[in-house]
Order: sequence, then C-alpha cells, then structure tokens
Amino acid sequence: MKPETLQSNSNRFEPLLRVSGLCKQYVQRRPFSRQKIVVNAFQDVSLKLFPGTTLALVGESGAGKSSLARCIALLERPSAGKIELAGENLLALDREQLFPLRREVQMIFQDPSSALNPRLTACEIIAEPLLIRLLTALADEGRIASRQGYYATTEHQPKLSNEQRSFFEEYVPFDAATPFLPVTFGDVAALVKSSTIPGIARALETLLARGVLVKVGDALYRSAQIERAHERIDAFITQHGKMTMAEFRDLLGTSRKYAVPLLEWFDSRGITVRSGDNRMLRVRKGAHGPSV
Repeated sequence: MKPETLQSNSNRFEPLLRVSGLCKQYVQRRPFSRQKIVVNAFQDVSLKLFPGTTLALVGESGAGKSSLARCIALLERPSAGKIELAGENLLALDREQLFPLRREVQMIFQDPSSALNPRLTACEIIAEPLLIRLLTALADEGRIASRQGYYATTEHQPKLSNEQRSFFEEYVPFDAATPFLPVTFGDVAALVKSSTIPGIARALETLLARGVLVKVGDALYRSAQIERAHERIDAFITQHGKMTMAEFRDLLGTSRKYAVPLLEWFDSRGITVRSGDNRMLRVRKGAHGPSV
C-alpha cells in the first residue's frame, strides 16, 4: 500500500482504521515442566479510527495495551481477528506486500531500549531515517530503483555467472504454453540452499531486489510474466471499465490459487483498486523492473 493509496481511500465519514474481533494469545511453559499455559493478552477487541482523529486506550498495567498496539502495527501477528486500513485487510498481505506500509504505520516506544538499536551510534540512529526518506523521494521521482529496502541506479543490471544463469533458467523457467504459471518460492529457496554454486543465494536476493524475479505470496514469477499480466489487465479494464476476480483468472488462464494473490499484489502496488467485487485501474501506473 502506497501513501497515495491511504489518501485516496480516506473518507472522513468512513473509518481509516477498523479493528474487528482482535485477539492475542501467548503460549508459555511452566518452570521445570513441559506443561504449556495459554495467556490471553487481550480478547475480542474492536475499534474504529476516523481520519483526523486520535484514539486513546486507557487501562491498568498488564491490561494488554502495548500488545494491542504492536498487533495493530503488525509488529506481532494477532491470534485472531481482522485489521483493515483504508478498506484493505492487512492480515491478508504477505511480508513483501506489507513493506511499503512500514513507512506509514510506525510506533513510538515507551522504553528507549526498545526504540533504539544499541549497535548503532547516536549519529547513525538519527541519520538512518533521514537517508531512507531521501532515497524514497528519489525512488518516487524515478531517479533510482527501489524494492524491498534495496536501492540502485535505474540503469543497474544484476550480473550472473553462467552457472547462476543456468540455475535460474532451469528452476524458474518461462514456458510460452503456460505463460502465467509460477513456481513455488519455497522449492527454489530449498534448491538454492542445497546448491554448491558460488554466490547463488546472493544472486537470488539480488534478482528479487531488482524485480527480475517477483515473489507473490508463495509463488515466484519472472518479471516478464508480471509485465504480461499487467498489459492484459490494462487492455481488459480499458475496454470493459472494470474486472472481476473470475475474469482476471480466465484472462490469464490460471487457477484461483494463483489469481487471487496475484491480483491482490497488483492492488498493493497501486496498479488496480478494488471496488466491491470489481477492480479498476488507478491513474498512476508503475514499472516492475527489468526482464531476465
């Protein structure tokens, strides 16, 4: 989710933040025993926060206020419930999809030891967020490329050895007969871990950072597949004005298993916007990175 997404979806008469039935449980072991006990930090919490307003939680020490705040900020995953920000269910997003949101949803901790990194100097602690803001602004202007916290010049191309290139061509293939069928990311990661090819793990990180490979949930796509899907979405919605999930599935000739997370990925990148059961195009269109 991008900052402009929050702004465009914000309506003063609709909650910006909606929390429904949120619960958090911690499992602990008894001392000198294998017996486990379940501690409820909080149960069935529901609240709404409207744009331009402030919400205060008041309670005695140990009531679960901090645990609730950490769950809403997704520093911890709640045990049950739903968290919606600008109409989007945050708990349905994976780690990659949540990354752009981290700059917009932040916490100020009470305990300085939780807020400051003891491995950094005071100068580094102050400089880091300023540098990130500067790099983000340059990326938004298109002057540098950005993905998952990595930054590079727009003309930079990752270089692979012949062994590395052969590895990814074999295990992340592009089949013209099934152009939108991904591979399972976990399978590729396991192959990388067991491979003896020098630098193959770093190569995978680089390809992901540069957008040559794109992780969508548990699936792994080549950028060419994402670009083709983007082109088909543009053409279909331009012609028909809107698109349903079933139409997107049929458009790509894939299964719902892959279509749902992929279309939600396009939503999170600000390419499509959901309106009820339909998707429409946003005004701004983004790039997906180089092809391999």
